Amino acid sequence: MAVATRNVSTKEEVGPQTVHANNRLTIASALKNIPKDCFKRVMWKSYAYLAFDISQVVFMSYFMQWFWTWSACMPFVARQFSYLMCAVWQGTNLASVWVVGHECGHGSFSNSEFVNDLTGFLVHTPLMVPYFSWQQSHAKHHAFCNHMTKDAIFVPRIADKKVPTPRSGPKAVMYTLLMGTLGWYIYLATNMGGPEHYETGAKFVSHYDPWCPMFSRIGKWKVVVNDLALVGILYAVYQAIGMFGWGLVWYHYLAPITIVTCWLSFVTFLHHTDEDILHYDESVWTVDKGATSTVDRSMGWFMDWKTHHICDTHVCHHLFSKIPHYNALKATVTIKELMGDAYEFRVHTFPFGLMHQLYHNMCTCRRVIEKTPGSGIYIYPSQEEAARLNAEFKAKAN
Repeated sequence: MAVATRNVSTKEEVGPQTVHANNRLTIASALKNIPKDCFKRVMWKSYAYLAFDISQVVFMSYFMQWFWTWSACMPFVARQFSYLMCAVWQGTNLASVWVVGHECGHGSFSNSEFVNDLTGFLVHTPLMVPYFSWQQSHAKHHAFCNHMTKDAIFVPRIADKKVPTPRSGPKAVMYTLLMGTLGWYIYLATNMGGPEHYETGAKFVSHYDPWCPMFSRIGKWKVVVNDLALVGILYAVYQAIGMFGWGLVWYHYLAPITIVTCWLSFVTFLHHTDEDILHYDESVWTVDKGATSTVDRSMGWFMDWKTHHICDTHVCHHLFSKIPHYNALKATVTIKELMGDAYEFRVHTFPFGLMHQLYHNMCTCRRVIEKTPGSGIYIYPSQEEAARLNAEFKAKAN
């Protein structure tokens, strides 16, 4: 279902992990080659994309309300399935809005920090995103991408006593559903999925905590503003349930924003969790290695366009997060040429190919091992490597 599109000659000879380890692309060299107009941020164009996305949300809301009234005569199962499909598409519309808010956090929406933060805050808050605190943790993810102790999300654990076997099918499905529904909120509340320890010594980090050291740079008042705004949204939802009923609020709002959390959780997981992607410890990590240790994934031209190319230009986004989404494809052409075989690009049919890849990675990518002793490079092992290491662990234990 998932088709990998890439150069294979060198990779077939030495393996993709070795190719990545030998990748020499730097941000400085890429900067010299990428067309300068790719970095141009045009405020009116960014607002045009945002307005287009919001218009789709509004149109879909009207359609959903019309369908809610009209569907009363439909059989129960068909009606509920149709409601679910409507919520999925509305959630995809909102995910496109989320992408624009995400660009505000990076400063790629416009040249004005005030405009970026005001727009991002207004866009992300109804989607239950604490804009200012998440902006900081996400910046940390970009600054230390694939660093084994300093990255902020999907930091793999090291197999030091046993390499776990692949997850069973039902367990992988359960973990995937938990990640897509509750995982985002658990991450925001506890930073689960981040490093085991932080530079501050803290083990617990909450995006809702004004006194959290991670957010000291932005000031406590911004985190408080986040919290108050989100409480306001929750209160509005509570009032809406009282006025319109649970079912209608679930249909119009709660189900669609759950789809948004699925989008951002699944896409981020797939960008940074893969058998061919390397992670690095402090001794060998560089910002250049981290930025290029990710995967571009295409879902077909329509879904790539629909989601502002957040999936198929992710390498570019990590190299230069201030390039707006509408220029990222052009920059990616140059990056692909510069990286050669080290550039990872996969094409997945949507939705089944993407879900198949998600399921596969959830099954197989559990804990990492050091590629070679002392290398400081960590990989997800093959089943053969896992069996060999487990035999060594068992021999040492005996």
